[in-house]
Amino acid sequence: MQKPTPSNRPNSSASKTLACGLEKIVNLSGNEPLSVPVLADRSDPLGLKSVQPDKVPMESAEGTKEVEMMEVDEMSGEKGKRDEMGKEKVKNAGMEEEEESEGSESELLGDGGFGNLQLNPSLRAGNKAIEKEDKGKPYLVAQVRGDGVIAARMKLFWDFPELVFVPFSLFDNAQPIEIGDTFRLHKCEWTKSETGWEERGDWLYEVTGRLNYQATATDVSRLRQRLPTRAIGILVDVQRARDRHVKVAMVSAPELSCVMRAYRRHFPADFTDTDIRYRSVVRLQLRQINNPPWVLYSQQFAYVLPSDFGKKRGDELLVHHANVIAGVEPEPMGYEFPFSAELTWAKVKLGEKVMAAAVAAQAFDVKADLRKHTLFVEPVVINEISTRSVVIQFVMPVPSIEELTELCNIWEIDLAVGCKVNPTAKAKPCAHGYVLSIDKRALCVGYEIDAKVILSYQEAKDQDAQEEFDQLRCGELDGCVELIPQTSVRALQERMFTLRSNDCSKLATDEGKVGRIMSILLGRPVKPESPKANNPLMTFGALSKLKAGQVDTALCMLDEVPRLVFQQAGPGTGKTFSAASIVATVLATDHTARVLALAPPNVAVVKLVLEMQDALAAGKHVEPMLALFSGTGKLRYAKEVERISPHLLATAVEAQDFKELLQKDQERVKVERYLDACERNPRLAQEMAVAKIVQEHKNRRLCFATLSFCEQLPALFGETTHLIIDEAGQAPYVQILNLVSQLPCLTKVLITGDRRQLRVHLPSLPLAIREDFGMDTVIQNLDVAQGTDVTTLSVCFRSHSALVRCTEAGFYKPHGELLTPGRDDSERALMTDQTAFKLPKKGVPLILVHQSTPAQRDEVSTSSANPGQTDTAMRALWRLARAFPGTLIRCICFYAAQALEIERLVAQQEIPDILVTTADATQGHESSLAVVVTTCSVLDSGADSQPFWADAARVDVAISRASHGMIIIGDLLLLNRTETWRRYLDQATTETTVVGPEYFDFEQFNNPDNYYDKDGQLISANGGAVRSEHFYSKYGKNVWYNNSGESRGAENRYQPYLPQGGTRERTRGKASNSGAHR
Repeated sequence: MQKPTPSNRPNSSASKTLACGLEKIVNLSGNEPLSVPVLADRSDPLGLKSVQPDKVPMESAEGTKEVEMMEVDEMSGEKGKRDEMGKEKVKNAGMEEEEESEGSESELLGDGGFGNLQLNPSLRAGNKAIEKEDKGKPYLVAQVRGDGVIAARMKLFWDFPELVFVPFSLFDNAQPIEIGDTFRLHKCEWTKSETGWEERGDWLYEVTGRLNYQATATDVSRLRQRLPTRAIGILVDVQRARDRHVKVAMVSAPELSCVMRAYRRHFPADFTDTDIRYRSVVRLQLRQINNPPWVLYSQQFAYVLPSDFGKKRGDELLVHHANVIAGVEPEPMGYEFPFSAELTWAKVKLGEKVMAAAVAAQAFDVKADLRKHTLFVEPVVINEISTRSVVIQFVMPVPSIEELTELCNIWEIDLAVGCKVNPTAKAKPCAHGYVLSIDKRALCVGYEIDAKVILSYQEAKDQDAQEEFDQLRCGELDGCVELIPQTSVRALQERMFTLRSNDCSKLATDEGKVGRIMSILLGRPVKPESPKANNPLMTFGALSKLKAGQVDTALCMLDEVPRLVFQQAGPGTGKTFSAASIVATVLATDHTARVLALAPPNVAVVKLVLEMQDALAAGKHVEPMLALFSGTGKLRYAKEVERISPHLLATAVEAQDFKELLQKDQERVKVERYLDACERNPRLAQEMAVAKIVQEHKNRRLCFATLSFCEQLPALFGETTHLIIDEAGQAPYVQILNLVSQLPCLTKVLITGDRRQLRVHLPSLPLAIREDFGMDTVIQNLDVAQGTDVTTLSVCFRSHSALVRCTEAGFYKPHGELLTPGRDDSERALMTDQTAFKLPKKGVPLILVHQSTPAQRDEVSTSSANPGQTDTAMRALWRLARAFPGTLIRCICFYAAQALEIERLVAQQEIPDILVTTADATQGHESSLAVVVTTCSVLDSGADSQPFWADAARVDVAISRASHGMIIIGDLLLLNRTETWRRYLDQATTETTVVGPEYFDFEQFNNPDNYYDKDGQLISANGGAVRSEHFYSKYGKNVWYNNSGESRGAENRYQPYLPQGGTRERTRGKASNSGAHR
């Protein structure tokens, strides 16, 4: 059969015509070449001389321009056009979506882009002749194999197979075939087997992930392939065979719909297996699937199917205009992080795209977790609140403790839930609600959860959601319902688009004030400018009380130069007070100023508001404040939020003068519904919508919120001139970049925090992106940024001097930093002046209790509790509660199970007002008296990293909360074997005497005959020193110790509980690629 030559092939340069957009049309037909009709005028073969210009559709001209732009580089998008991106994609794909309709061949070719024009009659005659040719049936390449492809039928044709195998030999094309390509099938040979499938099993062999097929193609035509576009990605995992060659690499990029698989065929030959490394930055070639517009993509088995395909596993992603990987190349420029002044602009822009890929990986991980923990349950309606609301209950078995822990990390109280009754992929939930309670139980074999969920009817477009909800409410369902956990990734997607579009670097090139601030954030070389030494405003209000480093911060924030100030502040050094004092002065002296004060945790926001109240009062300035919280935040931290109730949004909209400003009925309804929800169910209160109304009518100059709340609605704060970020250790760099890029009026940014305390919770992120991709604290970037104004607060005004010296020795002195006492001991004498009991060391409010009882793992989690230390903690709390109000006492535990057990006992024994929290939930809090319970008791010599109870940042937070006194309970000999605790205990044991748990026995604790010797050491009535002889018999003797008291060989890793073992995380190297990396 003669193959058409370039001279007689119709539309031989199809890739340059409007008909094909970004596609190339390859003639693969095995039939005779198409006859070309004789044209009336060879100099004008399409008869264009008769075309009237005013009849040319504008879409065609615009389409040409879009094609040209996309061929150059599809990555360079404008952030302002994000909302139009989907529309553009649909417009670009419009012709292709129509191509496969069962129309004439002229429709399949798109009429060369001139569908609305009057063409030469002889050409029309030729088209009619083409219509008689066999067009074949449309197929989608679903999976690529070593010798061919498996293709899926795109429409229902009973005489054609659902899945067909096509050998590569049938395709005459220089470009590799990839999933998402389309072609026409003319002939095939059916499989002759009993099952109808060529290979064993059904349509999918799940052991290998290979699609099966019913026939082998013998004649195909019209292969259509989109031209590839470029993108930047990260290899978040690399799987190798035993001989170390690469089998598959998992790739994340913002242009993808999930983390996708790249096989060895996608990499060029000169990109060797050695160069393909975990966490490498790569350049991708992507192809977009526009026909069909919706496809099902299997992340596990790397296949695509039409959305209405008859067969599916159920875990495929429904994707619109999906991008698939066509090639992976090394990134030649080289990615470096953190950004420094030596980097070129090109490397900074590359860095933004790399961080966008990391944020994409985070978003994909969140979505994957939600899909993985979507539950199919048989609910029981236990309470019909109304015809539109019900409470359901379900019980679900869970086979292992690991699965139970993963499930309960997602399914927790207050989790937002959607309920689907209709099982089809495109169906929407008919009800939404949240989890009321969830209980875990251990069974003889396995575990189970017992959950209660409140659901309310939710209308759905093009769906009879009311009937579905009524079936649920009335118990008329035959099967399961689908409960979908819902967590918004909108903020992550916004960060991703900001970075992918290079919005930050574009803003940094602006010579304005916000441009200078962004330049500093990106590490660009910025000429430093020292603030004026004598600013007359320093005598205003609370500023007159500032000391040392606090004054330096104020001088930077009160001059006219746009600045980004980082205030390094240890525990209790007054960072929040100094920030509040500065803000109060700015508002009083600059009537154009708009201040936005943020912090990652809710409790830190509350503290900011309280400090601001005092600072405004000191300056005798009245300024209305607006504090915004999510409904969940208001519930979880109800006691703390109640302290600032005059400044909450509900208080602002309840005021009569505000209600008089509302002129639209719609606004009044929203406000009334909001107030009603605040009373009945704060989770349902529309805080953002009502806050927008308040700002429109009464623009508050001073607003407070959490970072995550602000990031979801940055337009609400678009007029902000001064940005304050507290507890910055928990603020990711990418989050700050995204936030600053959306505040165009900024002139000053104050970021304050402690680089030695808790940072971003990296374990919640995919392992590959935890380091070097901007996901960690912004502080590490500020430390290297040339233009950052850095001030340091090193005087602790919170704690007793003995507590401060121990904290300094453990966490600050090793880094060459200071933390000095700022209070006289007489100001922190609550524990030292009391007469209810005697301290182990006179005048020192620190009690170290050595207790080596074994810890036990919780039966329904991987957390632990120590029964012996629980008993000691309860006795300590009971003794303290007899001497001091419970509101002054806090119990801090390193383990959640330990905290829950003590909290239960505190409630059971009716010890009022004592708070029990974990160490991680304590940052931002402070307490007069603290009892710290460490729990751990067992070592594991095989662990690959230090235990979390020895993490310096976590320990620093736990033991720096107390102001007047602290009790630490733990196996001090075990703790002393970690570097963190050793440094602390070296100082602490010089300040006080270590005692055993018997110290809290009633006879010992309250014995009036106990006395102090000349060195201040507590002596019992029988003449012996009150101390732990077990501890002192081994401490400092260079003898390795375990909790059984036996000596053994040196070991340097730890586990907190019995039994040992379990999965261990691999320690990964830093991000790397073919270029230089920092």
